[in-house]
Amino acid sequence: MNIYARRTNIRVNDAKPRTVEIWLANVKPSTAKPYLHFLNRFCQYAKTDPDSLVKNAKSDSETVHNTLKAYRRSLEAKSNWCWCSVT
Repeated sequence: MNIYARRTNIRVNDAKPRTVEIWLANVKPSTAKPYLHFLNRFCQYAKTDPDSLVKNAKSDSETVHNTLKAYRRSLEAKSNWCWCSVT
């Protein structure tokens, strides 16, 4: 799954998850691009999608939290990682 953000309009691909639409309604367009970048990367890392992520967070928040921490550690282990960098 790839999630894309345009400069003026925030859009996701045709298979846009409802959870992403709801989430994007609550963030500024300037914030959406980096958020979508890292959401996409995290979902790839966790082999999940935004809808499943929300569902799992509601039923087993500790596992989701631990997966997020593991993802952050994996980013920190890379020499070129930066929370503020979106490529």
